Amino acid sequence: MSSCSGGGGAGTDVAVEDDLGNQCSPYAECCNDSDCVGFGDQCAKQACVGGKCESQPAAFGTACDDENQCTIDDKCDGIGKCAGKLAKGMECDDGDSCTADDECSTLGQCEGTGVDCDDGDQCTTDTCLPEKGCLHESVPEGSLCDDGSLCTSSDKCESGKCSGVPKECDVSDCVVESCEPQTGECTEAAMDLRKGEWMAAGWKDSVVLFALCLLFPLRGGR
Repeated sequence: MSSCSGGGGAGTDVAVEDDLGNQCSPYAECCNDSDCVGFGDQCAKQACVGGKCESQPAAFGTACDDENQCTIDDKCDGIGKCAGKLAKGMECDDGDSCTADDECSTLGQCEGTGVDCDDGDQCTTDTCLPEKGCLHESVPEGSLCDDGSLCTSSDKCESGKCSGVPKECDVSDCVVESCEPQTGECTEAAMDLRKGEWMAAGWKDSVVLFALCLLFPLRGGR
């Protein structure tokens, strides 16, 4: 960076000269271009002329960057400003992790559609932070929920999952009973003796009960 030498600078009462050896008035606003605010701007460079800072716009059409990702073909307008053509619909990045499908609007702004952070889990609280995106935090243990089954009751969140107390259906020796989640109704069916379901019932050594179930599948020994 150029500066006045000789013990003083622009605005001092000591006669000085710039780094190029040019005499600089002790009361000058500047000694060289680098003393001027805005030195190095793309389309409006400041230059030191006769001890004063003057704006010198770049020629019309000079390539530049307006730092807007929603414009293209950025060029200097000849009066000190950089501008480009709006690119509506062009992909961009608004820097927000809570939006998706970002694209440039008619106003030259990068905009996205809000993301859906709902994970469908009643046992989590879903939030979104622009710098991190979707977050899923577990709700307190024992929070009420609904597991969607009419065959359970007192549903609660336990270990991150929604579960309830199973409904108890009537039990008989030769009948396999189950509960329909959609209706909550208990249904019964005769044991399939060929699959050994009678053995799982706990009386595999009872020949009599086996015979009863074989003869009376929906009655058995009870």
